[in-house]
Amino acid sequence: MVHFRHKKTKSTNYEKRKLINIIESIIIKLEKNKFIDDDRYSSTKILSLSNSGKSKNFIYNYLIKKGVNKSQIQNNLNLMQQDDDNWELNSAKIFAKKKKLLEKNESYEKNLAKMARAGFSYDICKKILG
Repeated sequence: MVHFRHKKTKSTNYEKRKLINIIESIIIKLEKNKFIDDDRYSSTKILSLSNSGKSKNFIYNYLIKKGVNKSQIQNNLNLMQQDDDNWELNSAKIFAKKKKLLEKNESYEKNLAKMARAGFSYDICKKILG
């Protein structure tokens, strides 16, 4: 049996720092030229997720996991609220239609629980489930 040995290359600290500096400069250039823009990303993601039936809580947590700044998220959620005061209610309607909550013969409590797990407030759930 033949054994192959892989030659391990060890990077020096200087090479690592040089690489980190190069990466940082690339990121700065991308941000400067608006190829990386957390504000625009969060606003478009809020719009697309709300149009697909996601709750405000789901959207907030999703963007936090993606590394977007909390203040940027909150600012964009506030702007969304100013543009359309009923956006989360409309999103809840989409969610209920997708999950067929209004058609199923399941109990009110089960449907309420599904919407609550999706992040919708009790008031919104009551309005949707009637």
